Amino acid sequence: MLRDLKVADYDAILFIGGPGAANYMDDETCHQIAREAVKADRVLGAICIASAILAKAGVLDGKKATVWSSPLDRSTVKILEENGAIFQKDSVVVDGKIVTGNGPGAAKEFGEKIVEILN
Repeated sequence: MLRDLKVADYDAILFIGGPGAANYMDDETCHQIAREAVKADRVLGAICIASAILAKAGVLDGKKATVWSSPLDRSTVKILEENGAIFQKDSVVVDGKIVTGNGPGAAKEFGEKIVEILN
């Protein structure tokens, strides 16, 4: 269960997107995990719409980040901006130890950036 997760046991915490990620957008447990990861100086990543989870957790305030969006649906970009993130159109954005990717096409680069920070 997510509520049993101990951030201190991990070097990185990653939130993976896709349609199911929307179910966790307002999940306080996910928000707390993200905040704890930042406080513990862990690598924190999110890809696709999961970047909006980080935004709603408050950890992207003042940070550069990206998220999945389309010309017809920019609601995720709005979530980032409303929560203080500086939206970037790049496939992958690294700001300190926070890594965000804009979707499946960015998965390889997203993973490589996380490994780079961990090493």
